[in-house]
Amino acid sequence: MALCERVGEVPRFDECLHRSDAHTGAADIVEGHDEEIVITRNGRAAAVLVNPADLESWKETATVRADANLVAEIRRGLRALTRGKAKLYTLDELFAD
Repeated sequence: MALCERVGEVPRFDECLHRSDAHTGAADIVEGHDEEIVITRNGRAAAVLVNPADLESWKETATVRADANLVAEIRRGLRALTRGKAKLYTLDELFAD
């Protein structure tokens, strides 16, 4: 099994980590970076390591996408914006005294 840094959709096998280095090397690559590591088994992706912030972001996105009412509301809002029937506000504008 090899741990390989992932670039886009293609693992870079020239930057593989040996299994004995994985415990520190993998954490060093994903910690605080926008990189992910694909763990392969027999040349096929078996798992992916990501930093905790990216994981939380992905989970939040999945939660939003799973709520059909919220997705519909977002789409209605975007349509209203494109038709000029709604206005964008900054947080400062929304919460001004």
